Amino acid sequence: MCARFKSFTERILAGNRTVLVVTLWTAVIAFIIIEVFWLKYETTARLKTYDIIYTRYEAPGVQMLDVLVLVVASLILSLLAHNPEDLIYGYLASIFLSFCIGVLYVFLYIWFVQGHGAYFSLNPFDWEVPLYFALLNVFRIMFPTVVATCLIGVAIGIFVRGVFPHKFQSV
Repeated sequence: MCARFKSFTERILAGNRTVLVVTLWTAVIAFIIIEVFWLKYETTARLKTYDIIYTRYEAPGVQMLDVLVLVVASLILSLLAHNPEDLIYGYLASIFLSFCIGVLYVFLYIWFVQGHGAYFSLNPFDWEVPLYFALLNVFRIMFPTVVATCLIGVAIGIFVRGVFPHKFQSV
């Protein structure tokens, strides 16, 4: 039974390695975005007291620990990818998916946690206003900091794969 389960997991991981890498990468980036937004809106008294949807000068941004986590995760996940083509497409897919997950979280935060759903559900298409501000909030968190940080991790991973090609051969 244990041998059957082990061979099953090896087959799953060997066949869907790219899907696993993209999923893990998306989860790491999305959790960083959610953490940055949540910490900013829960620790800043003015934003929490007045339930401000979007502010220009108290923008949520990544901290040094977040940057370190993104670089290390990008490095590790770039070493797990089969080939550079999977790595590039996985990078683009994970950036897009984590952007969508971040926008969904921020939209739901504005709608339910801040309680603006009562105001924006009165007229049809008023839901577009919190969606627009969710897009703006996530865009300024992600671009250029998160995208560039992940790209630096990928570049370091490609460099390591080039220096030690025998250790990271595709199976």
